[in-house]
Amino acid sequence: MSKLYRKPVEVRLAGDALEAFRWRGKWLRVESVDRVLTRRDIYDPYYGQPTYRARVRGEGEYDLVRGPKGWVLERVWD
Repeated sequence: MSKLYRKPVEVRLAGDALEAFRWRGKWLRVESVDRVLTRRDIYDPYYGQPTYRARVRGEGEYDLVRGPKGWVLERVWD
């Protein structure tokens, strides 16, 4: 199950890799990125943007989109 948020977030990168992101006032450290995909559905608000499925130990999985105006937390998987 997942929850849709589509809220802007602050992201820390280590080179090109996701290191951490700030969500609800707390920095969450990214343990791994399970997949990266480029949105292909023309009706998707993030069409053409890369989406990262980030795993955070003890917190779950998060879909982060790297958009033209910054990073967005799109979805939280539990």
